[in-house]
Amino acid sequence: MERLHIHFSSGLPSDEGVISGMRRSANILIYLDVRKALQDGMKLYISDNKVVLTEGFDGVVPVKYLEKMETWTGRPLIPFQR
Repeated sequence: MERLHIHFSSGLPSDEGVISGMRRSANILIYLDVRKALQDGMKLYISDNKVVLTEGFDGVVPVKYLEKMETWTGRPLIPFQR
């Protein structure tokens, strides 16, 4: 099976009403800067179960569109360069 989109959740597994399919065993959370992505023309779609889908640009979401990264347990920030 080949996926056509990059999947983002609209919330955390512990949030009420979130049925995104994000695994509770996930240990890193990557936050997308939606405003910047949309301003630069990235197409985003929201599925019926509130999964945020994108093709990115040529199948990639460049690092400059990542707002922040956290570990799931304890949630310290993970440093990265945009």
